[in-house]
Amino acid sequence: MNEIEAQSRLVATWAQIEDAIFSQLNSGISDPLQQALVIVPSVGHGRKLSQKIATQNGFGICSGIDFVTLHSFKRKLYEAVSYTHLTL
Repeated sequence: MNEIEAQSRLVATWAQIEDAIFSQLNSGISDPLQQALVIVPSVGHGRKLSQKIATQNGFGICSGIDFVTLHSFKRKLYEAVSYTHLTL
C-alpha cells in the first residue's frame, strides 16, 4: 500500500504560499516517480503556481506536480476508496 506524507502550513499572503510550496518541493521527494500533490483553491491558482515554480527553478519547467482543487481531491479519494473496497 502507498504511504502518503501530508504537510500543511498556515500562511497569510500569496507570496508566502509560493515560497512555502517552492521550498517544500525543493527539499526533494524520496521517490522520483511519485508526483507531488498540491491542493489549490482553483485551476487558475494551480496554473499560477506552476508558472512561478517554472520561473524560479531556472529551467522553465514545472513537472512532477499534480495541482488539484479540493473537489477533485475528494473525488480522487472517493474513487480510490471505492476501487479498493470493490477489489477486496
